[in-house]
Amino acid sequence: MSWYQLCKTKKNELRPEFFLSSKDIKADDWNKVVNNANVYLSIGYLQSLENSLDEQVGFRYIIFYNAANKPVSVASVQIL
Repeated sequence: MSWYQLCKTKKNELRPEFFLSSKDIKADDWNKVVNNANVYLSIGYLQSLENSLDEQVGFRYIIFYNAANKPVSVASVQIL
């Protein structure tokens, strides 16, 4: 099963966009969702974490867009 299939429902369809580095994240879209509500999802924190643990941990970032192409959710994934 693909990520796309997991994000698709009858009522709502989410389109995920993946980023391999915090430097590649679309900051405007990410910040619209996070809205300074969680320091652990701030791009500055994620960049610091990625820079300090880059050799031990893999990082991936996802922005989910609704059918109107508006960012509605984000995810930060750490791969051990």
